[in-house]
Amino acid sequence: VIQTTGAFGQPGNITINAAISGTGLSSLTLNAGSGATIAINATVSLGTGDLILNATGASNVTQTASISGGDLIVNAGTTTLTNDSNDFDTISGTVTSLAFRDRDAIAVGLSGNGITAAGNILIQAAGDITQTDPIITPAGIFAARTTGDRTTILLENQFNNVGTLLLRGNNGDVSFVDSADLVVGRLTTWIS
Repeated sequence: VIQTTGAFGQPGNITINAAISGTGLSSLTLNAGSGATIAINATVSLGTGDLILNATGASNVTQTASISGGDLIVNAGTTTLTNDSNDFDTISGTVTSLAFRDRDAIAVGLSGNGITAAGNILIQAAGDITQTDPIITPAGIFAARTTGDRTTILLENQFNNVGTLLLRGNNGDVSFVDSADLVVGRLTTWIS
């Protein structure tokens, strides 16, 4: 666990500037506190270990280098993890907004927790996008895109609740179940 607080109990930022290779770690937790920033500027490679990012409130999580591991758990504000080499098996957490890319398949959910956001959730993967737990963003946009040939988007949790749905597969099946009213749009552009 890496935890930081600034002077007088104020939130402290965490910046990763040297590569972390934790193949033997079961998990790595970065606790930056409410309103702080986590900036990943060097590769974090955990093998099958979990990466847990905590920076709630008006916080930001960003990256300029890839991250990989078993499960990615994010509890943060605005979260932008769009490196093409990111690689996790699952993603879950509570965020203000989320933009995430994975170099192969990704599943939403871990131990009963999916992804909850006040704003938008954008997920792109080169493999299939599936889920075990719900995606909740009733006032936001949920967008999912697969880029690998014949990859699928199968998001059929009965508790999904999104305001606007944008899906784009690549010659594969696309399926989504929602528990409330939703607007279906067309995904024409993508996150940079």
